Parts: sequence; C-alpha cells; structure tokens
Amino acid sequence: SLRAASRGSSITTSGKKGATVSYGVLQATTTTFTVQKAIRGYLRQGTCVATRPAGSSSVKRCMFYKSVGTFQHVDVAGRNRFHFTGRIKGRMLKVGVYRLQAIPSFAGYSGAASRVAFTVIR
Repeated sequence: SLRAASRGSSITTSGKKGATVSYGVLQATTTTFTVQKAIRGYLRQGTCVATRPAGSSSVKRCMFYKSVGTFQHVDVAGRNRFHFTGRIKGRMLKVGVYRLQAIPSFAGYSGAASRVAFTVIR
C-alpha cells in the first residue's frame, strides 16, 4: 500500500510518499508502465462488464481493470529502480486497489507484461 503524493510527477528518485519500484532487464530498454484501477463488475456471457445486466436478479460479480494512465522509464541493462509517487497525469490516484503493468520494448519489439497489485490509502 502507498500514500499518493500531493504534487509532483509520476516518478522521482526518492520521496516520503509513494513506493519504490525495482526490476531487472537484460538490455537497455524503455519500459512503459500502465496504472490500472480495479473495478467490480458483473459477469455477462463470460465477460466482466461495469453495468448490471437488465432482468437479472442474481448475477455473479467479477473484477476488471480500467487503464488510468501511463508513463515511461528509460532502463539500463541490469537492475533499475525509481520512486512511484502515486500520481498520474498530474493528479493523485484515488483511494482504492490498482495494478501496475510493465511492458519493456526495444527496437520495435515488446516483451512480456509483468503486473503487480497495490493499494492507495489515505
């Protein structure tokens, strides 16, 4: 869990609020990070949707993720780290459950996505 910073950019080198993100890559790449908010939905024909299906009294609940925003980090080969402030597009993330997705790319090729869940608290 983390507390979002009240001002500043999405990433910094350090800070009191937010969280440190660390990961490793085999070569110098650019990694795109996407922040996704967890949203409770309803299961309809095998798909999780935001609105309750009409005429259904008992519907199974599910969870889906909606993209809130993205930012990029230029990586060096080996271990990388930065401080995520809990801010996207100049705004604080609201209290709730989120997922941070990382996709490295190099020379037009994208690597496999890695995801980690986190919670924003007051």
